[in-house]
Amino acid sequence: MDERKIEKLLRDLIWAESDEGETPVDNIEDFVQAGICTNNRGLIVRFQDGSEFQLTIVQSAEPDEDEDEPDDTVVCLNCGTRLNQDEGGICDRCFAPQNTLGR
Repeated sequence: MDERKIEKLLRDLIWAESDEGETPVDNIEDFVQAGICTNNRGLIVRFQDGSEFQLTIVQSAEPDEDEDEPDDTVVCLNCGTRLNQDEGGICDRCFAPQNTLGR
């Protein structure tokens, strides 16, 4: 599990709960969409009653991994976001080109 997956999970859960709750969600944006300048992932949740919450997501521990498995993770040298190799040549967080991505 990584920060991006948790962000998506939280977004989906909040939308699902909003459909059943008393205060419907008006909008959910991630920090990149909202233009928040941070290295953290997170969500801004706006409700139809005008309330707004910022949820910051910070991974505090790495998963236990088998040392025999190859590491297919790439890290953006510009912002530190962990990316999978199959994501293409641009960091989806800071939009850095492939040449600034490293292992």
